[in-house]
Amino acid sequence: METSRRSFTLIEILITLVILGILITPFTRIIWFGKKGVINIKNKTIVDNLAREKIEELTLLRFTRIKSDFEVFSSVFRGTHHEAFIDMDENSELFKRNFTDIFTKKLKKKFPRIFEKFVRKYKKYYGRDYELYPDEYSGYRRVVTVEVEEYPENPMIKIKNIIVELFDKGNSQSLCRYVILRTDDGM
Repeated sequence: METSRRSFTLIEILITLVILGILITPFTRIIWFGKKGVINIKNKTIVDNLAREKIEELTLLRFTRIKSDFEVFSSVFRGTHHEAFIDMDENSELFKRNFTDIFTKKLKKKFPRIFEKFVRKYKKYYGRDYELYPDEYSGYRRVVTVEVEEYPENPMIKIKNIIVELFDKGNSQSLCRYVILRTDDGM
């Protein structure tokens, strides 16, 4: 009895693998770029939410109490011996390049004294306890600057330009910049 046994040759297997590779490549690229897009959108959402959160915090303050982070928090760094923070209490540009009010457990553990001073200042300024951010927020820095505009022709009018900027921790380029104008409404 003869049995017909059909098997694949090495060439047939290799051709099949090449064809599968050609067909699968576009799908893997779609998945890869889709994943990158989701990560980018997640990061942009975090940055946007951090900026909006700070704006909400600042709008709850009376006009006369709204100040830049340098005015409020620079004294936190007075007397520090850590290289990254030396002179941050005197130099507003250096302060802006290094400051963040986004503390995570890791940052709190790394700089416990600075965190303690920061929390005291935060409570005094905002009138509430500071809440730590999740560790996934540790890659961001947030800085508030305030510019006051006065009009000599009408000294009753005062406007504060409140600028909330978010940065990537290792980068000085702004990821997000919100500017809101607030007038003295007598509150």
